[in-house]
Amino acid sequence: MSEHPENKNSNLKVNQPIEQPTSFNPNATTQFQKVKQNELSVDDFIGGILDGNRTLLSKAITLVESALPRHQAIAQQIIAACLPKSGNSMRVGVTGVPGVGKVLLSKPWE
Repeated sequence: MSEHPENKNSNLKVNQPIEQPTSFNPNATTQFQKVKQNELSVDDFIGGILDGNRTLLSKAITLVESALPRHQAIAQQIIAACLPKSGNSMRVGVTGVPGVGKVLLSKPWE
């Protein structure tokens, strides 16, 4: 007896191939465009920072670190607006690889 797949007595079965999915999400472009349209204004950043919103503060820090001219322009406006409200604070530079998660201290300096 033959063990060939066409043999009805065979235990072997050849399945039909399945269609492979695309390597990217076709809706991703529109999703990214929606996110880009929801960019925050300078006033949104300033209000959030002054209210203690750490997420907006971290996004503002990212703008300061960015080399893009439009990010630098926004960052300068944010810094200029926040400096008069800084009181007796001091500016501290924190270095490290972008995105690694530098820790911000909430305890006042002595």
